[in-house]
Amino acid sequence: MPKRYNKNRLQVIMRVQEEFMKHARSGKTTTYIYKTYIYPQFLIGRNTFYRYLATPAKRELLKMEEEGA
Repeated sequence: MPKRYNKNRLQVIMRVQEEFMKHARSGKTTTYIYKTYIYPQFLIGRNTFYRYLATPAKRELLKMEEEGA
């Protein structure tokens, strides 16, 4: 069963994903992006970072809003 996040956590996940995509477009490696940009700003571990990248945050937020949460 997938983990359910609250609205604030999903917004943080979206910010992490946006920051990652901003730097990934320029051809930098995932490890470099994590060490240089993500960790200093968000202070999350590498496993959490990869879990956040795999989370469909926008879809989950839309689903929450439709449910009225």
